[in-house]
Amino acid sequence: MRIHANLLKDLSHEMYRTTAYILNRTPTEALGWKTPYKVVWGRKPLVAHIRPIGCRAYVYNRDLRAANKLKLRTLISYLVPTKDIVIVTRDVVFEPTLFFNRIDGYASTLVLEEVIKLLKYLEMQQDNNISIEDLLTAR
Repeated sequence: MRIHANLLKDLSHEMYRTTAYILNRTPTEALGWKTPYKVVWGRKPLVAHIRPIGCRAYVYNRDLRAANKLKLRTLISYLVPTKDIVIVTRDVVFEPTLFFNRIDGYASTLVLEEVIKLLKYLEMQQDNNISIEDLLTAR
């Protein structure tokens, strides 16, 4: 599943959890074609919320202005590839037809480092009258 979704090897532990989650909601012959979930809990599992592994996900961020509330993420409890972290949240919108492509899907490390420097500079500056020239020369 990890290879098919083109995800990093470091996410293997997340894939084990996902695999167990899916298998517990899959009927098996050994249980008379019942799911392990139904055997334990006595009711059918809900599966409508399951999305393709590795599909694009947008995490809702309550701290941002309305125009910036949806941030691009990748599905898997939600991977942020540029920061190499996994976010656990419930407020997500999925795009099940678009998938993560680590080869050309994100900016280079140098570009990201420049963006991070500019963002840090902006955080330090409380002045709303910052010019483009100031931003470009901030290092």
